[in-house]
Amino acid sequence: MVLDVFKDVVHALEDVPYRKPRRPLSNLERIQECCRSLVLTDAQLHRMMIAFERSMEEGLAKETGNS
Repeated sequence: MVLDVFKDVVHALEDVPYRKPRRPLSNLERIQECCRSLVLTDAQLHRMMIAFERSMEEGLAKETGNS
């Protein structure tokens, strides 16, 4: 589930059009532009939280524990 959400985000990056900047960007602007595609929607974040919680519960279950 977590990997599916991550794959969706990465796949969405492929559709982001590249635009040549009109002027040189400052370091802050370059960082912001690079990170813009990493912003998650509330729905994506919610799905990731659920997937993480399920994975933790699975890992902590007696059936999957080593001790």
